[in-house]
Amino acid sequence: MFVPLMIYQVILVPRVLVPSVQMYGAWSWVVAWFQVFWTLFDMGTGVALVKFLSELRVDRPAEGIRYVQFYVWWQAVTGTAQLALVVLLSALVLPHTALAHLAYFFIVHALIQFPGFLRVCQFAFRAMQRTDADQALNVMASPAPQTLGLLVIAVQSVTVVIFGGMIGALPTIGPAMGSALAMGLGLYLTEISFFLASVWLYHRLGYGARWSSWLISTGASRRKPFSSDSRLPLPASSGALGGLCRACS
Repeated sequence: MFVPLMIYQVILVPRVLVPSVQMYGAWSWVVAWFQVFWTLFDMGTGVALVKFLSELRVDRPAEGIRYVQFYVWWQAVTGTAQLALVVLLSALVLPHTALAHLAYFFIVHALIQFPGFLRVCQFAFRAMQRTDADQALNVMASPAPQTLGLLVIAVQSVTVVIFGGMIGALPTIGPAMGSALAMGLGLYLTEISFFLASVWLYHRLGYGARWSSWLISTGASRRKPFSSDSRLPLPASSGALGGLCRACS
């Protein structure tokens, strides 16, 4: 991992993908600054998911799984609110300040907060003590603030090559800023790709999920789907995220 990441960070990004040092520095500053903002709105819901799901998954699985449900809803609602807030500030306030040239960067980077729960499968793996699956996903794309990995290298590079020139062709943007904006778009596509890969791994390990039940709670069940000798799917009345409960068996 060290060698490809060093080649990407030291050679590929500054010399090929974003040759403008000024634009790359501006984009890096936006990413670092917004991490404080995103962490504040996260309110520790990801940590709570891992803590309580792992604690309750054996004796009270339906109760534990509600923390996953809360995480999904919290990230979806607050992620949408954060995106809307950043877009409004970038359109109405930022143009009248010394940071007007960063308005497009703010908007593109805010996309990463929508829908916001794209790492839910990774948190589920951590709650199930599946460190092997968690580390495999980290190799693909490590968590923020410094999102790096093989998936980042592949997706961001392809995105900049395809869309960098298209965005940079706009007279109001130019090639330098266009490549930096494509980096932001590539980061968003990386998170989507990461989610799809984590879902594939989730199923590949023999687990399953009824995705329609991830947002709805329909009651509780006395069954213990997390016991080591059971992988039976939960009935519809088993509560929110029945498929994810089954994954912990």
